[in-house]
Amino acid sequence: MFSEIAWAGTPGDPTAEWIELANPGLEPVDLTGWRLGWYEKGGAVPEAGAWNWIELTGRIDPLPRSTGSLRFVEEEHGIWRVVDERWSGGTAGTFLLERGDDDAVSDIAATLIYDEGLELSDAGAALFLIAPDGQIVDSANATHPTRPGWTAGCAESTATMERVRLDIGDQEGNWQTHAGVLLSGCDVRGRPLLASAGRPSGPSLDDLIEAAADAVPHVLADGMATIPLPAAGYPVIRVAATGGPAVAGAGGSVATPVLSTCRVEGRSWLEADLSGASSGTYDIWIAYPGGIVYLAPLVAR
Repeated sequence: MFSEIAWAGTPGDPTAEWIELANPGLEPVDLTGWRLGWYEKGGAVPEAGAWNWIELTGRIDPLPRSTGSLRFVEEEHGIWRVVDERWSGGTAGTFLLERGDDDAVSDIAATLIYDEGLELSDAGAALFLIAPDGQIVDSANATHPTRPGWTAGCAESTATMERVRLDIGDQEGNWQTHAGVLLSGCDVRGRPLLASAGRPSGPSLDDLIEAAADAVPHVLADGMATIPLPAAGYPVIRVAATGGPAVAGAGGSVATPVLSTCRVEGRSWLEADLSGASSGTYDIWIAYPGGIVYLAPLVAR
């Protein structure tokens, strides 16, 4: 089944596209004779001979069985490690197709590299997974065959289009734009992708906020909060206003904390200036590739 589609490429290379399949079944699947095809949306559905086609080879093993969920582990005061236990199985059960070369997701080996001339148009495409007997086994973004656009994903941030649940078909509500928190995959320069390449789709930001609300206390921060950055590399940092006057009521704007980074005595720090922030609670998500995520939950008066 289709599990993730990077139709927007990466920030440095819009042609660095990739498609991920996943096997939610109980047995390995031999992909000999299978095909993956798509056409650009926005007009009449073209004849199959005018579609883009990839001939599949190889085998896709079942995804590891996991009933794990999100856990929050306090690393130091006010800093929580976010653990998605479903990611413990590594890349097993996924099949990564990269366009042109193996650099679209530079730190995860492609299972299959396909022709660089096969483009996933930003205008939208309908994708189909077809078994050797010609049966359509799965589709993606095909609910409205001629309507242009993508159900999810983002051209500006290049966040991928993720399937929420593999046991539900190609429905608009079963696709989401990657939340930018649980990350897997780097571009050719080693920068994190807003993706979950080779891993189960991450929770939505709303689901992450809800899980954190039940598990971690927010810390009062007057003025400036200094947060140690627990890992090396390029983090992706997101701020979400989660409760209180900051998000209550209708209308008006929310002034969120102003973030900056510094390095002191060989360690990197994130500074969150809350002096001008609207009163309320904020979740600051600090994400690194490989699913390494930390949460700093703050309260601004």
